[in-house]
Amino acid sequence: MRQCKCGGIIKQNELTMQRESWHCESCGKYEIHSQNDQFVEHYAKLATQPGWIDYVRHQVREMEKHPMFNGLGKAVAQRIKELNVSCDIQS
Repeated sequence: MRQCKCGGIIKQNELTMQRESWHCESCGKYEIHSQNDQFVEHYAKLATQPGWIDYVRHQVREMEKHPMFNGLGKAVAQRIKELNVSCDIQS
């Protein structure tokens, strides 16, 4: 069981198209997450580790061949910028 910052209980709802939502019963906070969000976070953090950028570039390019992951490379590059790490995922 997850707990919100307000102290309320967070519940998970399954949605379609590889998405899920979370909501707090107390404060009403509601978030929608896609499976791609998890991949973006994973590959952005991995790309910041020494020696892993080439692997991340390869994996992201391979994943983008599937329509479900369209735009993954740009999202990972943006997340890396947010993490304040200089790394060009798309080159």
